Amino acid sequence: MENQIDQISDEAPRFNWIYECKYRGLVFPNAPVLRNMSNAVGIQGKNVVGHRLNHGRKNLVQEILLEDYSLFSVHLATFSKSVRRKQLHEIRELVEDKNSVISGDFNFHNPGEKESAEKVLGMDIKSPGPTFPAKDPSQKLDLVAHSDSVEISGVKELGNRFSDHRPISFSIDSM
Repeated sequence: MENQIDQISDEAPRFNWIYECKYRGLVFPNAPVLRNMSNAVGIQGKNVVGHRLNHGRKNLVQEILLEDYSLFSVHLATFSKSVRRKQLHEIRELVEDKNSVISGDFNFHNPGEKESAEKVLGMDIKSPGPTFPAKDPSQKLDLVAHSDSVEISGVKELGNRFSDHRPISFSIDSM
């Protein structure tokens, strides 16, 4: 299996690509299929901090430290609503007292989970619409949350060439 980050980075060489396996606690973490299942962030600069949540196998949170705010990339647990809820509480602690934007695969498969997450995080969560599965999306899994101090606009899905999800983009407006 090819590393998709290598493919993407060839097309966007001006960025520094930072990626790490999104799973923890696997018996064979370097197996060819698993070692390339990563969360990636392309940035200009190197102010990225990796955090590991205490709950779930998908537990990587990448924080990009910017001048006025932090941008967090997440991929929450797939199958367990209760684990996702625990992860949200941990993320709330990470973003507390920071101007923050959180984006990624929230894996909200259950009705009402987005609204519950808004309460846990104390943030507005926006969706570009369905992003999964990429071929014919019907589920709104990829989202962006933001603190009141940060304005988000232009949330949209981008189509897909690399993933089982359609990636999203958004603009962070001046604060």
